[in-house]
Amino acid sequence: MSRTRKDPKSKQLWVIVIGGAIIAVVLGISFVLMTQATNNENYVKSIQIISDQSRAFTQTYENSISEWHDGEISSEEMLQITDNHLENLDGLLAKLRNMEPPEKFRLAHELSILSLSHELQSDKHMRNYIETGSDDEYDRSVEFLQKAYDYETQAFEEFNRAGKST
Repeated sequence: MSRTRKDPKSKQLWVIVIGGAIIAVVLGISFVLMTQATNNENYVKSIQIISDQSRAFTQTYENSISEWHDGEISSEEMLQITDNHLENLDGLLAKLRNMEPPEKFRLAHELSILSLSHELQSDKHMRNYIETGSDDEYDRSVEFLQKAYDYETQAFEEFNRAGKST
């Protein structure tokens, strides 16, 4: 049996084809990883914006409650401030619910929704307290606010854990 030598151009063509395929696979994987990184970065930026807005709304609202307790603003004014605040929080909650988090942030995202939902419930009970003076409403407001804080703490821990993973 005789062996036939392959044409050197044929070998060269195979090297080019295989090399091209390897380059295509590497570029494809790189593209997927870059897309995932971009999606993660965009998600984190969006969450940060919502978090900053929530913090600002809450701080302004807490300042108004202090002014109301000190008699600097009337109950009617405080009810209007509360209604505006509830609308703001409801808008942030809608934004959160409409977001699609990357898989690694899913638990942190759900905890953020729970936190903001409980803060909204707390503030609804605060509104009832302002309107009626009912200690039960005040107590419910405090309970929901504590739950909101607990969920926020858990969400923060999960965001940190997810951010450290690859």
